[in-house]
Amino acid sequence: MKNKIIVKLLERGVKSSCRGFPVVVRCIEIALSLDYVLVTKNVYPVVARELGTSAQVVEARLRRTLDKSGIEMSNLQFIMEFITEFNIDDSESPA
Repeated sequence: MKNKIIVKLLERGVKSSCRGFPVVVRCIEIALSLDYVLVTKNVYPVVARELGTSAQVVEARLRRTLDKSGIEMSNLQFIMEFITEFNIDDSESPA
């Protein structure tokens, strides 16, 4: 799953050289595993605990990574759009 996420992020232009790239990957991994996603309530706190930091730091790293990659949308928009595209692509793949 993680490798698929990384490939799709790179295809969308997210720069792997950004410090927050692993944070973006982990946020999406968690979001994909949830039935109902509340990014600020479900995703950021989990990633923050894993990294030993705060949810605000996770949110800021994600935002900076998107900004540096030239992606002009909010963190929530990006994650939700990514999840939608990821699920559509997975459902179209042969089993």
